[in-house]
Amino acid sequence: MSGESPALRVVVRGLIAEARIGVGEEERAKAQRLRLDLELAVDPPPDLGPGFSDDLDAVYDYGRLRDRLHGLCRDNTARLLETLAEAIARDCLSDPRVRRVRVRIEKPDIFAEVEGIGIEIERQRPRS
Repeated sequence: MSGESPALRVVVRGLIAEARIGVGEEERAKAQRLRLDLELAVDPPPDLGPGFSDDLDAVYDYGRLRDRLHGLCRDNTARLLETLAEAIARDCLSDPRVRRVRVRIEKPDIFAEVEGIGIEIERQRPRS
């Protein structure tokens, strides 16, 4: 990443959301818990530093991100975690400030002997 300015890292850890997701009809019959972890590399505001305005509109709003994640999970129609993770990554990258995103989704309740099982993807904005 030579030549790129440093990015801020926005991190979401352990967000619990519900989705109807799974291969079988019985698995999708009711919403199940998902645990999401995201890491986004975000362009910093140009004036970040000693003279920063401390203005929420100048930074990536992780409260809005949380709300969007809940909505994407709640409204999900995909059967696979991979498909949901791709939708989440696309949503994050739709903000031009986001350079890269890593999405991990786990099902914490699917197997009794496993704390969580799931997938992780990383996507980045195509270079122009």
